[in-house]
Amino acid sequence: MNLPTILTLMIAGVVLSSCKPPSAPVGVHQFNTVTFDLTSPPPASTNRIPNIWLDTNMEVDGLFGGGKVKSSKPYHIRIDYTDNSDSFETLEITKVKVVYDDGKVEDAAKELTLPIRIRAREYEVVNSIAGGRIVKTKVNLLSGTLRDVITRDESLTLVLEGLFTTKTGVQHPYMIDYHYTVRFDKGSRLLEDR
Repeated sequence: MNLPTILTLMIAGVVLSSCKPPSAPVGVHQFNTVTFDLTSPPPASTNRIPNIWLDTNMEVDGLFGGGKVKSSKPYHIRIDYTDNSDSFETLEITKVKVVYDDGKVEDAAKELTLPIRIRAREYEVVNSIAGGRIVKTKVNLLSGTLRDVITRDESLTLVLEGLFTTKTGVQHPYMIDYHYTVRFDKGSRLLEDR
């Protein structure tokens, strides 16, 4: 290599190394997240019940070379049901109640305009089976988000009531009463260690 090439590589190395903050080695992330864990699994039921999870708006900043992983309030309630029978038209939510362990009822949940109707949308599932054959199946998804309903980082009880309505107008009620504990994750570590 000639001298100009060596000098160019040295300068590039100095410039690139100065771009990395000294407090965050390559790949190390600062965590400040909240997770809501279901206290016990939902009871076995023959009734149809939508899947529920609490979304804490987790964001990853600076995926390569270190960065931050954080949750940000207010949090959302996500609802999902896969209708393999292709018989449901809507999932309706008629009651939403969030009660923290200290007994305070969440005002944001009280402010929702109910009922909320989630329409089914068709989704194609693609699977392969032995012999390499591709099988396509159509299912209906009923999924939605109740935005900005949880404003505190505290354990809570979530009560949801509503009903599924079939394409023929038959209604199937559901009721959910789940308790969640809050878990905090703060510190520094490699992103893949999580």
